[in-house]
Amino acid sequence: MISFAGLSGDAPTQFVNRLQAALFSWFKAHPATGGTLGGLLILDEAQNFVPSGASNPSTDSTVDLIRQVRKYGLGIVLASQAPKGIHNQALGNTANQFVGRVTAAAQVEAVKAMAAARNSIIGEPGSLSRGSFYAAGEGTAYVRIDVPLCLSHHDGPLTEDEVVERARRAPDNL
Repeated sequence: MISFAGLSGDAPTQFVNRLQAALFSWFKAHPATGGTLGGLLILDEAQNFVPSGASNPSTDSTVDLIRQVRKYGLGIVLASQAPKGIHNQALGNTANQFVGRVTAAAQVEAVKAMAAARNSIIGEPGSLSRGSFYAAGEGTAYVRIDVPLCLSHHDGPLTEDEVVERARRAPDNL
C-alpha cells in the first residue's frame, strides 16, 4: 500500500505514471503463466488517476495499462465513489465491475449508463446496504450480490502526520 499523504500537486499522478510503466515492463518480461493472476494493482479514488476530464500525468498510462497488461497477468481494480469521473476508455476495458451504494444523482445516472453499455439494468444503487453490490462479469448482466463483511477489527486510516512520520523511519524500524 502506498499513501500519497504529504505529496502535493501532480506528484501522486507522476508517481503512478512511473509505477505503471515499471509494472508494464516487468509483467511483459515476466508474464504470469497458465491463466493465473501474477499481481493486482488497486487504484482507490481512481478518478484522480484516470479522470474523465482533463488528462493528468497518469491518465494515458492507466488507460494503456488496463488495455494491454491483462494478457500478462496483472489485474487492475479501479475503486471510486464517483464512476462518472473515470475515463470512459478505462471503464470500457474492464472485464468485471462491482457497484456499491451510490446516492448522488449524477453518479446514479453514470452507474445506470455503465449497465446500459452492457445491455443490463441496475436497480436503485442508492438503496444498497453495506455488503451489497451489483456485479457484472465480462459478457454478463449485472446481478445483485451480498458479501459478508470483514470480521476482524481494523482501526481507521493513518493520519497524514502518521504516514509522514513512518515514511521518515528507517525501513527496519517500521
